[in-house]
Amino acid sequence: MDQNSWLQNFLTEENVKPDFNKIENVKNFTILWNLFERFFCDKEGSLSTIQQNLTDLKENGYTLPPKSFDVPFNYFRQRYITNKKTNLIFEKLDFRDTKTDKTFKQSLKNCLEGEITVDYDKLSALLIITSRFRNNLFHGSKNIARISEQEESFAQLNNVLMSLLDFLKQSGKLSSAEDKL
Repeated sequence: MDQNSWLQNFLTEENVKPDFNKIENVKNFTILWNLFERFFCDKEGSLSTIQQNLTDLKENGYTLPPKSFDVPFNYFRQRYITNKKTNLIFEKLDFRDTKTDKTFKQSLKNCLEGEITVDYDKLSALLIITSRFRNNLFHGSKNIARISEQEESFAQLNNVLMSLLDFLKQSGKLSSAEDKL
């Protein structure tokens, strides 16, 4: 039995037949996260490390390409905001009940509910979301039988990771991929 058939048989729920032919972006996310964590986070992909590295980029004068993160930011703002407040879908990001996670959750909430025009703030918010998707995917919080329903969200996150990695490479902040693989 091939892997997709096995997964479909194993995960079939009432009225839900997972379509593992429609999860290309989820599969790609795993590779893109690996590259992001390796090249941007030096293999330490915590939110604290991610935010510190963003701060370092900004303080060292690296200018993000203007509006390069507007499309994914607007996608997630529309997804997580209803009537200018975070909604139940936002809560499904499943932040842990730690001081650090509470701080990042509040930061993300403020960013999504506010009028953000600074590209670094948008990228910060997007990387918090990306990190939560990563944790929820790899730690069993995502309903894998319904994962194809989040294909567009993963496509947006993949675009964020690719844009950031391209920016870092073009800015000379990365050695070639071959050096670190």
